[in-house]
Amino acid sequence: MNKIAVIGGGPAGIFAALAAAEGKARITVFDGNSILGVKLAITGGGRANITNTRDADDFIRAFHEKKNFIKKSFFAFDNNKLISYLRTAGIATISDTEGRMMPDSLSSVDLRDRLVSMLKKKGIDIKTCTAVKGICKDEEGFKISTDIETLQYNRVILATGGRSWPSTGSSGYGYRLAQELGHSVKDPVPALTGLNSGEIGYAGLSGISLERCRLRFNVKGKDKFVEGGLLFTHTGISGPAVLDISRFVARDLVLKKETAVFVDLLPGMKEKDLEKYFFMTRKKNLKQAVSGILPGKIAAYILERSKTNDNLRVADAGKKRITALYNRIKSFKVNVDSTGGWEKAMVSSGGVETGEINPVTMESRIISGLYFAGEIIDIDGPTGGYNIQAACSTGFAAGKAAAVKKPLR
Repeated sequence: MNKIAVIGGGPAGIFAALAAAEGKARITVFDGNSILGVKLAITGGGRANITNTRDADDFIRAFHEKKNFIKKSFFAFDNNKLISYLRTAGIATISDTEGRMMPDSLSSVDLRDRLVSMLKKKGIDIKTCTAVKGICKDEEGFKISTDIETLQYNRVILATGGRSWPSTGSSGYGYRLAQELGHSVKDPVPALTGLNSGEIGYAGLSGISLERCRLRFNVKGKDKFVEGGLLFTHTGISGPAVLDISRFVARDLVLKKETAVFVDLLPGMKEKDLEKYFFMTRKKNLKQAVSGILPGKIAAYILERSKTNDNLRVADAGKKRITALYNRIKSFKVNVDSTGGWEKAMVSSGGVETGEINPVTMESRIISGLYFAGEIIDIDGPTGGYNIQAACSTGFAAGKAAAVKKPLR
């Protein structure tokens, strides 16, 4: 019988094992933690945003330059198929206004426990508190070495995750295992994390949130735009829009480039709209007028940075000052000196090079019988269930392919 080792017990590893079990293989899941799915149990603020209701094209585009790689596994096991699979297993899901899908229990721990229960019911061997130290390819398949023993398997699925949230056991050791087997790894950087700025004044804005803004960041000479919520923190900025653009910013910081993000604080307001607004508020002073469209502390900060007398009446400010205010509101510059780092990053951007992996089966193009799934691969998407879906899709593809392939002997 085909013996398959799944290294890593997160969503990618769990779904790889579940898919492989349908092919009647003997499966063992290895994980260094005392229980599987430690990271899954804290995702989505504790409610597990497992996928998203977006249509296929939107979903695939969200993975930027890796969209052509992810689409094969996604179409084979997309968000609708994942929801249907969970429903068949007795796990109902609901969605919020942003399209994020989660278990109806609103508990990521409950979801994790049910998935682990599914593994056990299918007779899958689970080895927790068991870190894999090495993988060696031989004529019979692969030798898996742990602290206490060496075991033989026909196929291996690497689903170890990346480096994000090291408190959950993520150390990036899977990258080392992949490299020892001959694979190339793009250096990972923290993604889906807040951005820090050393500029004086942000501490005074801490706690202020904007429901909708538009971020602009230059990537290789082209502007990238992300829309969503923004939160000012005592060290800089965070919130959904910031998290989604952080992968690009982190790359520039590695290259030690001067890095800045520009924020359109009022994306729904054009210049003519602002001119009309200031005409209607011409009898008020600038502080009162700007505070009418932005939170008071942000208004005060902008006026201070503009070196503008906030008691000056709008009618007396003149077109030059009004234009300058408009530019600051529509292009609020945040100089960035660091990200929130691995401790606060939700995912890793980087990993095993996709060109070395078959996008249909997730099998290595270098070593037959070796498969990859989830965050260990150089794929990452935005917040809102995209990354867990990618883990489930690639895991399912890897497990299914590994199970149908005949053992070497």
